[in-house]
Amino acid sequence: MPSRRPWKRAAINGRYEANGVTLSLDETVRESDLTDIVAALAEAIGKPAPSSSANGSRTAIPADLQRRSAYLEHPVFTRTTPRRS
Repeated sequence: MPSRRPWKRAAINGRYEANGVTLSLDETVRESDLTDIVAALAEAIGKPAPSSSANGSRTAIPADLQRRSAYLEHPVFTRTTPRRS
């Protein structure tokens, strides 16, 4: 089993198993969080961490596959309603 030390040092919480690590991420994850995760993975297996971006761009998704249209604009996604007590 890879060492848990890199994960603890980076304060990354996960489920550690004999053949891997399970992580849960949500919408608050930042690029720096992903960089920390990749660095901990690399250290755990004794390899250097790759650079944090693809060819210096903000995304590895090819330009012709990137979304250009608006999304999540329906009121169900944007309106706020008072909470009931």
